[in-house]
Amino acid sequence: RWNGARAVRMTSRCVALKKESIMLPQDPIILLSYVNTQLRDRDASLAAFCDQENADEADLRARLQEVGYIYDAQANRFV
Repeated sequence: RWNGARAVRMTSRCVALKKESIMLPQDPIILLSYVNTQLRDRDASLAAFCDQENADEADLRARLQEVGYIYDAQANRFV
């Protein structure tokens, strides 16, 4: 369990893409690494990843597109 002070610090480094979601990394390159790892190891598609993480797919795509990465469904990763 998180105490209040630690939760505040964690919030400054991470971002929830949906209100109920766990915290995903705010830094776009760390986010990219996390998402691609989960897509490789756990999830068969971006939709499955977003369901598992309770993340908004359009927001996730937009955040990674801002740093030059788009989702390749055939490769099941952001490239």
